[in-house]
This record gives sequence, C-alpha cells and structure tokens, in this order.
Amino acid sequence: MSTVRGWLPARLQVTRLAEHITIVASTTSGRRVAFEGASARNVREWAAASRSGSGDVGGESWRVELGNDCVAQLMKSGILAEEQTLRASAAQAGQQSSVTDLEWIAIPTRGRVGALARAIRSYVGNACENGHRVSVVVADDPTSPAALQNTHNVLRILSRRLGTPIHYIGLMERRRYARQLACASGVHQSVVEFALFGAPLCGEPIGINRNALLFHGVGERVLSVDDDTRCVPGRAPNTSARSLAVAGDIDPTEFWYYPSRAAAMSDVRVAGIDVLGAHTAVLGQTVAAVLGRHIREGGDLDLSRACCHAAPDIQAVTGRVYATLNGIYGDSAMHSAQGLMLCEGDSRARMLVSEDGYRMATTSREVIRQAPSLTVVHGGQFMSTIVGLDITAWLPPFMPQYRSEDTVFGATLGFVRPDAYVAHLAWCLEHAPVGRREYKRRPHHEVRVAEVLCGLMAMWADGAVTAPAEERMRSLGAYLSDVAAQSAGGFWQAVSAALRTVVVSRIAKLEECLARHDFGPHVWARDALEIRREMLARLVEAERTGSEWFRQVGEWHDLDLRAFVGAMGSLVGSWYDLMEAARALKRRGVTIGGAL
Repeated sequence: MSTVRGWLPARLQVTRLAEHITIVASTTSGRRVAFEGASARNVREWAAASRSGSGDVGGESWRVELGNDCVAQLMKSGILAEEQTLRASAAQAGQQSSVTDLEWIAIPTRGRVGALARAIRSYVGNACENGHRVSVVVADDPTSPAALQNTHNVLRILSRRLGTPIHYIGLMERRRYARQLACASGVHQSVVEFALFGAPLCGEPIGINRNALLFHGVGERVLSVDDDTRCVPGRAPNTSARSLAVAGDIDPTEFWYYPSRAAAMSDVRVAGIDVLGAHTAVLGQTVAAVLGRHIREGGDLDLSRACCHAAPDIQAVTGRVYATLNGIYGDSAMHSAQGLMLCEGDSRARMLVSEDGYRMATTSREVIRQAPSLTVVHGGQFMSTIVGLDITAWLPPFMPQYRSEDTVFGATLGFVRPDAYVAHLAWCLEHAPVGRREYKRRPHHEVRVAEVLCGLMAMWADGAVTAPAEERMRSLGAYLSDVAAQSAGGFWQAVSAALRTVVVSRIAKLEECLARHDFGPHVWARDALEIRREMLARLVEAERTGSEWFRQVGEWHDLDLRAFVGAMGSLVGSWYDLMEAARALKRRGVTIGGAL
C-alpha cells in the first residue's frame, strides 16, 4: 500500500477538527492508497460526498471509501499526493536553492537608549562570532531633543567600538523621506505621512517605526528585533532540532511557565546558535526547498498537520517563507492571559499541574515560548518581537498606531499573499524589559482597533477573487475605504458585523475547549465559564442596542474610528506603489535611514 498525503479543499474548512482521518481506496491502476491527515476539517461533509463513511458521534475519527474516479481527481488536482512524490519535489527544490545572508539588523526604539545599546552589542556580537558582516538600522521616535542627541551619541560610540555601520531613522529623516517617496510614487503625501507618523490624537504610534524599517530594508532581508531583547540563544527543555513540521493555520509554539525571570532563564538550555545563519537558512526560501534541505540532512519530517494548500505548494514550488520567528524566554510580550485558556497538549498540562501553578501561569508573564521543532505554518499567530522579514518581495504595512500592529500585519500578509508561509524556529532569545510585568485583567468584551481591522479584512476575504498579490492588496484597500466612506450608520453596521464575528468566535472556541476537556479541571473551567458568561451577556446587550454597544467598548475611545479605517484603506491600497517607489529610490542611493 502506498502512503498518500493530502488535505481537504479550502472551501470545506469550516467546522470541527478531526483528530485522525484515514481514506482508503483503489487508484485507477488498482493500487491501494491511504490518506492520513490530523488537520483535515469538516469530515461530515467529506463523508457525505463519498460513497460511504463511518465515524463516532463526535466525529473524532472517520474511515471513508472513495471510488477510483474521486481519488484520481484529487491526486490530479494536487490535494492528494504520494509522500514520496512530495519528498522528491522537495529534494529537487532544495538542490536548486541558494542562501543569501541577512543584510540588516533592524531595531525599532523609543527613549530606551540603554536597552538599545545592550541589544546592539548582543546581536552584533553573535553575528561576528559566526563570521557575518552586518549593518544595523535604528528607527527611533525620540521623546525630546535631548533624547535624540543622547541616542545619536551612544550609537556613534557603538559604531566605532564594534566596527559596524549603524544607520538612524528619526523625525527629520522620516519627514525628508516622506516628501521624496510621495513625489516618486505619485501617492498623496498624507498617505505616506500616515504610514510614518500616524494620525493626530490617536493611539501610541508603535507601527510607524516598523513601517520605516520596511522602507529602509526594501529589496533585502532583515532581522527585526525589539530593543528590549538580547541575543542570548537557548532552547526550551526537551525540544528537538532534528524535526521539521509543516502545518496549517495554527500557533505551533508551546509554553513553559515561571514565577520569575530568573526561574525561566535557569530552565533555558544555553545553545551556541548562529542566530543570523539560522534565520538565513529558511527566510525567503520556498517551502519545498526548506523541506528538501532538511531531508538531505537526515532530519525527521512531519506533514500530519499540514493544510490543504501544502501538497500543491510543495509540488509546484510556490509556497514561500516570508517571515521567520524564533521563540522567546523572559517576558511573554502578551498583554493578556486570555489566550492561555485555550492551550492544549503539553502547554495545557504544564499550566494545570496544580491550582497554584495555574494561578501563577495566568498571572506571571515570565515564560519560555517556543516551537518544539522547526515548523513552517500557513497562517497562524504573528508576533514581531524578533522576526526575520524577506523584503526582496513587498510585504504589507504595519498599522501605524495602537497595539497588536503585528497581528494586523500577519493577517494582511495571509489575506493578500496566499503563497505566504511563516517559519517558527526551534530555539529562543531573551526578552528582558525592565521590571516585572503581570497580565492585565482585560475586560473580555473589550475589542481593539486591530480586531476591527482583522474582522473587516476577514469579511473582504470571504468574497475576494483569485488575483495577483498586488491586485488583492489594492482590492482590500478599496474595500476598507468604501466601508469608511459609508454614512455613520452604515459604517457602524459594518463594524458591528465584523466585531460580532470576533466575539462569537471567542465564545465558540471556549465552548469547544470546555466540551473537549469535560468542563475540567474545576479551577480552569470556572474561569473559562466566567469569561464565556461575560461575553455572552455583552453579545446579548449588543443585539439589544445594536452598534451603540460597539461604540462604547472599544480601545478607540474618542478616536474617529471611521477616519482611521479610511486612512488604513488608503495606505493598504497604495502600499504596493509605495514599496515599488522605495525600491526605485534605493537603486538611486536614496534611503530613509542615514549613516551616523
């Protein structure tokens, strides 16, 4: 019997997750084939479309007999593929691929010159130890003229001592470049200024520095690191560097929980990892090439959690790694422990080892968070604390203001670039902000600007047609602009529909998790049920009062949300033209960052 790997078509990916699916059938040549996949979805519809199907009431396992024509059709379409065929495609792609070093270490900062200097020394030190020549670019939003001068002085001293070129992007550099970019692209200057300065009287301008770094690094690959991280590599306990997995829209990272940073650091296995080299080996590569290199080096390969796009993307050598993420230890960089309520597997077991352990895990932000093996995912959560970015192709913009700008970036990347994969590397670096932080008790009905945008983008994606990435980007921008251009009533109706989807999704995930674990243990179930009760009550209130509820519960407060969504629509719709103009300016020697 031959082993065939494949996944259900995207149009059927809706309802529940099946633990295991096996499809056994005869091919037209009479061979027997088996199809296995742990992430196949909507098995009832699959079985109903087949000649016969069986499975328990919960739908946890199915065995389906398919006819010859159906199997042949699925294999021809690429949804089913013999595993040896995928391995052969990957091996060929791996032989043909080439690797180019990352050119830049990019660091966004704001008024934390001590942490910035510490980060630069650690990352440049690791690069030099492993034979890399690298430049540093710092995007700064200085809090005062004195802070600007101090940062300049420290960076000049560091550049001389380390023998490393350091480029700087500040207020003056952004203003100069905004004029140049608007002129070169034909895009209205207000759109460029929104990307690089944000909108007046809105939230904290976190994303403006990340956008500046995208413009600076256009046409190259960069490693973007937050200024409160340190390049001290290690691995989580009992994790493997030999395995590689391909997965669908999941978060492959696991959590280890600690009462203090010292406790977390003591559990990390220090490892002599070439950080730039590890990102370089995967970033910008096709998924097939990553698999091929891993197979050639004798590593283990796991395709059981892959989505329906993996087999055709591997065979056609189309899927590409646009971003690489490594794990972190120290502060989790998460504002709320709400996501931990849905943890599964070993992360859940570690969280629920005792009642005291559960309370500690949902209060202390000190963790190790890392994928247990190198995992290439098609979607999933996105965090920009430490991320490799392949800007040789254009990437979407960051939301210039408000928190969770990286969530919006990751969602936009997935919506406009269906070929985009993200690789999670199986090791971690230190995230060490000053002081001890704890998770905030965030109202479970509160919504963020990022969730509004992600909800609206999901509504656009439901009706989006297949098109080149730049056309999808323009279409998404036009959709957001059209939503914002409606009357106040029409706008809030659209926002309400998007946010109801967000809230309903949260409730459904909690209910599924509660049912899966038989409403236990009590300490966890009590909190989960309280969250569910609060969200249901607020949803009922929203149904009673309409859009008025959503006006009151958001992060935006006095923000003109409609104007902000419109500004994001203009930015997203113009972004491809801006990136191409930035690429042309760079060829002429014009960049946003200047050497110190």
